[in-house]
Amino acid sequence: MAAVKTFQPLALICGDDEFAVKQRAKQLHRQWCDELGGMDHEIIEATVSNSGEALTALARLREALQTLPFFGSGKVIWLARLQFSRR
Repeated sequence: MAAVKTFQPLALICGDDEFAVKQRAKQLHRQWCDELGGMDHEIIEATVSNSGEALTALARLREALQTLPFFGSGKVIWLARLQFSRR
């Protein structure tokens, strides 16, 4: 019997209007949290000012992705205000 593969949703929300981007990200995060249930969803702050802080944010993201959900059917992780890719 073949294993059933499930695909997890991923969204990249970006744009020049920071307010609209933040509002859409909040809306999507809230929607996905409500759909999945549980209480262990994460918001990882990704505003950094140097490469060390960027590596720390990426390490926190990796840790969150590798941690299984506790009470819900899935886990929502928001890498918020990702700005270390800007110039």
